[in-house]
Amino acid sequence: MTRLNCEVCQSPEISSVFQGGGALGPYQVGAFKAMQHFGQEPTVASGISIGAAHAALVAGNEPKMRVPRMEEFYDRISRPTPLFMPTSPAFDALHHTMGVWQAIMLGQPNFFPPRMVNPLLAAPGSLAATSYEDTSAFKTTLEKLIDFDLINAKRTRLFLGAVQVTTGEMVFFDNFKETITPEHVMASGALPPGFPGVRIDDILYWDGGCYSNTVIDVVLEQNPHVDKRIFMPTLFNPVGPEPKTMEEVAVRQQDIRYASRSVRDVKRALEKHNLRKELCKARQAKGVSLRAAQAREDERKHHLEIIHVMYKSPAYETEHRDTDFSRRSIERRMEAGFNDMYTAIRDCSWAVA
Repeated sequence: MTRLNCEVCQSPEISSVFQGGGALGPYQVGAFKAMQHFGQEPTVASGISIGAAHAALVAGNEPKMRVPRMEEFYDRISRPTPLFMPTSPAFDALHHTMGVWQAIMLGQPNFFPPRMVNPLLAAPGSLAATSYEDTSAFKTTLEKLIDFDLINAKRTRLFLGAVQVTTGEMVFFDNFKETITPEHVMASGALPPGFPGVRIDDILYWDGGCYSNTVIDVVLEQNPHVDKRIFMPTLFNPVGPEPKTMEEVAVRQQDIRYASRSVRDVKRALEKHNLRKELCKARQAKGVSLRAAQAREDERKHHLEIIHVMYKSPAYETEHRDTDFSRRSIERRMEAGFNDMYTAIRDCSWAVA
């Protein structure tokens, strides 16, 4: 875990940034629960892929219902642990393996059951021809757990990242600028070739993770002169040992592919912030008009703090860990997220337990 800051914010805008990562997502739920424990309730939520569902659950529920709805989301899309399966940590590897195979063979309830017809046999241009899973049940789940009227009431700002299929451009759906529907959340999580693209206003979208797996930039660019405290629980680790087996190669490759941009974005955000401060100081030293000087001074005083924790994958997890929705794995990841974020916040000077 890391706590990255330029100065400690006094009354900041609080944001949650949720990365994509499929079944690793419960780690973010645990981290968010720790945020609430310390009274850190976000007014801005952003997300990509499974993180888009988390962000929508934050913006689309009253604060006291946010964590319960997140937990209910994972209860709905996972299967109960079979009675014959021990739940002690010693059997975590077995739960992982079973969770992966259930997802591959059966899909997930209330989320993505597999299509009965192979895409190669479906009519070209149809949803069935361009995806292996059917996500129509996902829309029903979102509608049951998220109040989209509350999202569109603009009490919490919501950013959802997706990619336009034909242009390859990243776009951010913003509830302050457009009406957000379940389709916007689904578009952000429409990862091919498993999930079908989602069409909004006659434009086809895929999972934002096809372009970038984090959405910190859009949070930083909005209201740039406002103090910000950003909580960023990420799901892939860019740092790791050299792999010694093909399985380790696959896991390491996955970590690098999905984590590198998020870490780079954090570093770049802090570099830009510090550069802007130094530029403001230099302009003031050279002398500018009083009005301009005051504006620059306001900008110079802008504070930024990023609380960043990262999921650490156990040695037994395979490259298919993002498809493991077993109840035991979900519980373990939630616990890890809570512990990591709790420790990170506890060490901050402003934390009040």
